[in-house]
Amino acid sequence: MANSQHQTPSPPPSDQGVRGWLVNTTQQRLVHFKPELNSETTAWVSIRTYHYDPPQPPQPLSHRRVLDQNAIDTWNVMVKRGWRPCRAPAR
Repeated sequence: MANSQHQTPSPPPSDQGVRGWLVNTTQQRLVHFKPELNSETTAWVSIRTYHYDPPQPPQPLSHRRVLDQNAIDTWNVMVKRGWRPCRAPAR
C-alpha cells in the first residue's frame, strides 16, 4: 500500500539563508531569491520578480536587494499568502 504524504511548503532554514523560487499562478508572478556572495560582513539576498505566463519565458519586472533576515521574513509571508515553492522555469 502506497503511503501518501502531503508536502507542505516549509520556510527555508535560516542557517542557509533563503534561496529558491516562488510562484503565484493567480497573479502570474514568479519570484527568485538568490543570496549574494559579494559581501563579507553582511548577508544580502537578491529578489527578482518576473511576469510568468507559461509557455512564454519569464519577463523581468523588478529587482531588489534586502538583508538576509528580511528575505526570510518575505519568503515566509509569501508562502502564508499562497505562493508555492517551485523549480526554476525552463528558459
